[in-house]
Amino acid sequence: AYPPQIRLLQKPLDILVATPGRLMDHMEKGRVDYSSLEVFVLDEADLILSMGFIEEVENILECLPKQRQTLMVSATVGRQLQSIAKRHMRDPEFLSFSKEGVAANTLRHMVYACAQKSPMQGLASVIHYENPGSAIIFCNRKTEVQGVERELNRAGLNATSIHGDLSQREREQALAQTHSGHVRFLVATDIAARGIDISHLSHVINVGLPSSAEQYIHRVGRTGRGLKQGTAITLISPHDIGDLYYIKLEYDIEFIERGLPSDKEIRQHQHSNRLDELSQRYRHQADSDSKALAKRLITHLHAETIIAGMIRSLEQSTLPASIQTQDPKHNMQSAEVTQETQPQRNHESAPRIQHPSKALQNDNNEAQHATLRLEVGRKDGLRLNELSRLLRTETGLSRRELKRIALRSTYSLVSVPEERLDEVRQKLATTQIDGKALLSPAS
Repeated sequence: AYPPQIRLLQKPLDILVATPGRLMDHMEKGRVDYSSLEVFVLDEADLILSMGFIEEVENILECLPKQRQTLMVSATVGRQLQSIAKRHMRDPEFLSFSKEGVAANTLRHMVYACAQKSPMQGLASVIHYENPGSAIIFCNRKTEVQGVERELNRAGLNATSIHGDLSQREREQALAQTHSGHVRFLVATDIAARGIDISHLSHVINVGLPSSAEQYIHRVGRTGRGLKQGTAITLISPHDIGDLYYIKLEYDIEFIERGLPSDKEIRQHQHSNRLDELSQRYRHQADSDSKALAKRLITHLHAETIIAGMIRSLEQSTLPASIQTQDPKHNMQSAEVTQETQPQRNHESAPRIQHPSKALQNDNNEAQHATLRLEVGRKDGLRLNELSRLLRTETGLSRRELKRIALRSTYSLVSVPEERLDEVRQKLATTQIDGKALLSPAS
């Protein structure tokens, strides 16, 4: 708001921080006195210029005292920035804090070409294949941000977002969840993500290329910090090819180009990751008796079935586990379980798991079942199949007895046999997921 700013500008100031547009507004009203200015800093200079503020920056520089120190901080040093530096600085020095002047050269750059789908539709498949530990996902429009967050959560991928419609409290809550690692994916626009510093990001994902090459460098610079390995993934459509090669030539970046992975490729890649993780976890834990039994097991007639059951049991006991297989069919187009998109199932042996908007809608017609609320949901990293398996393991309920599950954002609803409700509550009373109790004390 202008009134508080006007009151502050009437007092002596040590430091004034402003955007070019707002500073020009105050200058035109005669509210800014530069006579005692000693240092001028233009932060994120390339970004400000790429957004079209070159005229405002030039006008501000013309009004400053000739005797001053000028600092320009930038992720990239393009021709436009060099031109301004030569015109408004005396004998400028260029200091580089990254290899060859661009930190992005140290990253692994991946490009997935979406020939048959839009970048948004291919996003879930790429995430299932690459399996990033944590990432910020950039979109070019606010409507895309909201859509990507919604579809990722439907596909069982824990995500939150920041955009212009959020209150400051909601924004801070989303960032706190990301900083703590409670949320795996943060979806944002460039404007909403300005000023955010999240040190542990393993990936930056672009849903489409940004509007400028400089903006690409700014985005991907959020990963690979502190000498850590970083990966930048960009999903492009055919009309992005020209812009991609401009970035490649301008900053000498080598892109690894791929097509969208198929369901079979995703499954094979996940199996390789699971095998590596199992190997690292248990390689040095076996004693001589266990090794002797393992040798006999390898030659057993049913070795494959036994080992598969052991792995499944292991994963059930460590929910939610990073080595669990994710379903590659949970993509942007088929995140919901419907009769039209899913193969026919044997309803005698499979739980009726529905989308939250449809689940439990007929509970009133089934007097023999009761609804139980669980204090865990999508934001706790759960998927429907994980919760179903956990409930069967902990309570002893069969697939047939476990009628319906509705997985909401912060809680879940489960339909269980009414005569076993007290028994189920008792068995779940001490059950936790990542330190969080399934039932509230009131339950």
